[in-house]
Amino acid sequence: MSATVGGPAYEGTGSAEPTGPDSVRWRMRYRTRRGDGTVLAETSADYTWWIVTAEGLAAELMAAGIDTAVDEDLVIGMNPRS
Repeated sequence: MSATVGGPAYEGTGSAEPTGPDSVRWRMRYRTRRGDGTVLAETSADYTWWIVTAEGLAAELMAAGIDTAVDEDLVIGMNPRS
């Protein structure tokens, strides 16, 4: 994805790769380019996401005091209990 704001163009790309049965490793890359294409700045970030089921997420929310409702893969967190 790329967006131009003023003179520079800002680019961002990402990819994900499974690292286990319950995890994904994300790699994000960001660039800032001048109008002629010269790279002014570049950085990247790598991080792991843990995959949980809807029921697992609801259980974590309930343990934190948040009421939940689960509808297939949708988890709804509601006002915390008093």
